[in-house]
Amino acid sequence: MAEEKKSIIGIQYLRAYAAILVVINHFCNNDIYIFNLLRFDIIGGFGVDIFFIISGFIMAYTLSEFSSLSSKQTAISFIKKRIMRIYPIYLIILIPFIALYLLKYHLGMTHLSLHSIIGSILIIPSITNDENYHMLNVPAWTLVYEMFFYITLSITISFSKNKRSSLIIYSLLVILTLAFVHIFNLQGERLKWVNLQYMIGDPIFLDFILGFFLFYLKKINISMSFPAWSMLPLLLLVTSISMVLATKEYPRFISYGLTAFIIVSIFTLNKSMHYSNNQLLLFLGGASYSIYLTHPLFLPFHSILSDRYSSLSKSIPFDILLVIISIALGCMVHKKIELNIERIIKNKIQNKKTRITNL
Repeated sequence: MAEEKKSIIGIQYLRAYAAILVVINHFCNNDIYIFNLLRFDIIGGFGVDIFFIISGFIMAYTLSEFSSLSSKQTAISFIKKRIMRIYPIYLIILIPFIALYLLKYHLGMTHLSLHSIIGSILIIPSITNDENYHMLNVPAWTLVYEMFFYITLSITISFSKNKRSSLIIYSLLVILTLAFVHIFNLQGERLKWVNLQYMIGDPIFLDFILGFFLFYLKKINISMSFPAWSMLPLLLLVTSISMVLATKEYPRFISYGLTAFIIVSIFTLNKSMHYSNNQLLLFLGGASYSIYLTHPLFLPFHSILSDRYSSLSKSIPFDILLVIISIALGCMVHKKIELNIERIIKNKIQNKKTRITNL
C-alpha cells in the first residue's frame, strides 16, 4: 500500500499542472502572438482530460478500500464519499457566483433562470435541451460530468458481483452507449456543456475508462524508468503534441484524451516519481480543486478592465498577474476552508466509528 501511495505523487503534480492550464486558458486567450503560438486559447481542454483520466484511475483505486463490503454497501459508501468530497467546498464557493448572478439580473444584464440556480446547486445537467441552462460557475460543467460518472458507476457497482467486474461492465456500457448514440445519430446539441442529450454521446467519458485501464496497468506492476530530469521536458512535449493535434482538428479523444493518457501514465508508472517530494507541487495538486473552482471569480474583472483600458486587452503582464492572483486565491481557500472541511468530515467519521466500536 505504501508503494501505491507513492505513485499518487505524480498524480498530484499533474493535478497542479492541469489546474494551471485551465486558469491560463481563461485569462491568456487574448489575441497575443505568443499566446496564440502556445494555443493558450484551447490548452485548458487538455487539462480537463488529464483531470478526467486521473478521476477514473482514482475511482478504480478507491474501490479497493471497500473490499470487506457487499456490492450494494460499496456503491452506497462510494457515492457518499464522492459527495462529501465534491459538494461542501463547491457549495461554499458557489455562494459568490449566485450573488453575482442575481446582481446581474438586478442590473438587467441577464435573464433570471431558476433552473440554472437550482441546477448549479445540485450539479445536474439539463434534460430539456434548454439553451439558456448553464452552471453559474461555468467551469463546473466538468463536475456535472464527474457526478454523472460517479452516480452511474455506483449503480453499476451495486448490480455487479464484485468490484473488478463492475469496472469492466461499466467500461463496456460506456462504449456501447457511445456507439449506439452515434450510429443512430441521437446526440443532442452541446449548448453550455451540460445538456444531458449531448453528454450521453460525448466520447470524453472514455477518459474515465482510460483511467480504469491505467489502474490495471499499475496493478500488474507495469512500470517505466524515465529519469527525474526528463519529466518536465516530457510533459511539455506531450502537451505540445496535444496542441498540434487539436489545431489540426483531430477528434478530442485523440488530441486530448490519448495524449493526456500518455502523460498521466508516465507520471503514475514512472519509478522516479516514487522518490520525488516537491512540497510546492504537492500543495498545488491538493489545492487544484479550489483553484479550479475559484479562479472564475476574477474573470469579470479581467473582462471589464480589458474593455475599459485598451492597453490591458493585449497585456501579457496583466494576464499573467491575474493568473497568479487566481492561483493564490485558490491556494488560500484550500488551506483555510477546504482542508478544514475535510478535517471536520474525517473527525465526524472517526467519532462515528468509535461510537459503533464501543457499543
